[in-house]
Amino acid sequence: MRLELSLWQTRTPPWPNKTDNMKKPLSIVFVLAIAGCATPPAPVASFRELSDVEKAALQNSLPANLGGASAVQFRWASVVAKTPKGAHAGYCADIDARNPDGSRSGYRRFFALLIPNANGELTSGTIQAVAANSSAGDPAATTRVNASCEHWGYS
Repeated sequence: MRLELSLWQTRTPPWPNKTDNMKKPLSIVFVLAIAGCATPPAPVASFRELSDVEKAALQNSLPANLGGASAVQFRWASVVAKTPKGAHAGYCADIDARNPDGSRSGYRRFFALLIPNANGELTSGTIQAVAANSSAGDPAATTRVNASCEHWGYS
């Protein structure tokens, strides 16, 4: 009886092997599932220039926490062209603010959130972070600025 059992176990069964038939569909499903887990590439943001109206308004509203408009000079940059109606826009550019002794700190990158008016013009906002200059400042601020700018599509 033992001999018969071992011979029977080594023979090919008379019915089709269903696991072989399932290997291909399962492998396809597995590959598709793995492909679905991949992060799609970030959409490339389109940019536009700020209008003169927007620059004038931002010149007054952005530097409120940096000593006022007379203490700040901007090196304007392009802004994200399309945001949902009424939504804020992330903005990155360079700013040169006065130090407490009246000297200039040098241009440093900043990140701000700009807020549109009823016409969709970006006329107010707040500076969220200013990068540290080479001699002083918080290096973590530079990291925050760079991460925020990258998130909004700035290089």
